[in-house]
Amino acid sequence: MADRTGKPYAVGGAIGMAAAGYPRQTSDIDVFVRQADVREWLKAAREEGLDTSVVHSGTHSMAFDLANRDPRIRIDLLYPVEPLYVQGMKAAVPGTVGDVTTTVYPATWIAAMKFVSDQPEALHDFDAMYQRGLFELEAVRALLHYAHEDVATYNRYIRKFARR
Repeated sequence: MADRTGKPYAVGGAIGMAAAGYPRQTSDIDVFVRQADVREWLKAAREEGLDTSVVHSGTHSMAFDLANRDPRIRIDLLYPVEPLYVQGMKAAVPGTVGDVTTTVYPATWIAAMKFVSDQPEALHDFDAMYQRGLFELEAVRALLHYAHEDVATYNRYIRKFARR
């Protein structure tokens, strides 16, 4: 799909973490794309023979192979507006998982995204990546400062960070 669109993207989630050095079980691929490019990504998915569906209007679609009959095996197309995710796409780097090379968020960006997530398992991933030495805490703090211009939001994240 990436070759068909020629548009910027970054793989995150468990696949991105695996490329950074922390593999864990997953059955989906989280691909972050710019909102302006969503239609082209969905078209490319259909051209690849995948079915597409909107999960959350304006932020999340998915592509999957109906032959699988397992909706957990899919590509999640995420099109965030939060600065951390959007700016992170610009910082994406080549990463390899198995024998596949793709474009992934750098480990520090993934850690920052996990840190600000409201999902409980995300903090587990953050801790596991930190224990493996995949990022520096101060680098995550710097990214949070860089990506969150809203002082109240930034301060909330910093208080959460200080409790760690």
